[in-house]
Parts: sequence; structure tokens; C-alpha cells
Amino acid sequence: MEVLWKILELEQLDTQTINNIVIPVVELIYSYAECLSLHGNNGAAIGTTVAPVVALLKKLIFASYGAVQTSYRFLLHFRICESYLISSV
Repeated sequence: MEVLWKILELEQLDTQTINNIVIPVVELIYSYAECLSLHGNNGAAIGTTVAPVVALLKKLIFASYGAVQTSYRFLLHFRICESYLISSV
């Protein structure tokens, strides 16, 4: 995540480039959450296990870069729709 913030601080990136960076980062964070939830502390509440992921996602959604927020929110909506479509089949 620190690399992402350094890139955003040093470069004036267009929206498409930000999307090309942020979307894979968010996918990686979601994968990290899945790993933590599957291999987390035995007996620990799921919220405790994925707390590091929640912190990363909060940092993205409240980023001071508008394009990062937009990209993240778009992906979040896509994930919600995807989950709804899968569960309704």
C-alpha cells in the first residue's frame, strides 16, 4: 500500500491509469481477506481476523485522491452486484 501512495504522490496520473493500478490492488486486498478468514486464528471472530484488511480498505475509501475513491467505489459496487447475481442463481 505504501508503494501505491508514493506513486500517487509523485505522479500526476490520469483516471484510467489510476483504475489500472487501484483495481488490482483492491483485488489483492480481497484475496488477502479471504486468506485471513480461511486461515485466521482458531476461535477468533471473523472481524478480528480480517481487521488488517478493513484498515486497508478504509484507507482507500477515504483517500485524499478523488480518482482513487471513485475507482474503489466502482469496484465495490461491481463486487456487490456480482455477489447478488451469484447468490440469485
